[in-house]
Amino acid sequence: AAVVPGLHPTRSAWLTGADGAVLGALGEVDPAVLAAFGVGGQRVGWLELDLGVLRAQPHRADQLVPASRFPASDVDLAFVVGPELAAERLRQALQQAAEEAAGESLEAVALFDVYQGPPLGEDERSLAFRLRFRSPERTLRDEEVAAWRVACIEVAERLGARLR
Repeated sequence: AAVVPGLHPTRSAWLTGADGAVLGALGEVDPAVLAAFGVGGQRVGWLELDLGVLRAQPHRADQLVPASRFPASDVDLAFVVGPELAAERLRQALQQAAEEAAGESLEAVALFDVYQGPPLGEDERSLAFRLRFRSPERTLRDEEVAAWRVACIEVAERLGARLR
């Protein structure tokens, strides 16, 4: 990954399209650059987009999803698993269970943390997933999100995971 000139080397990234074209850059401005302009002691973010290149990016109408004006409901679940259960296998099972329970209200299922160490057993690890639900038509009710959560936990337990 090439460094973005003028941006912090470890807090920046190039933004690329599906075809690999550079769309722009995102990150924190390098402190040396800020100091050169008399803005030392502050953290400044940077977003640069080449709209011409962005507009030329291939896209399909079926990939475009209108933004919902209703809030998302995030459910974080951490499971303790042994070495025999792959994180991706558990993620796929959670996704399938959430899709079956919540239908189109499921936006995403993502692994966001892996932990090994005390108090877990030597061969155990904790896998934490975030499930995001949102309706494009209304605010979700706590009861329905709770039911979807239970469905996901049950599927994970059938695979040998235990809720942490």
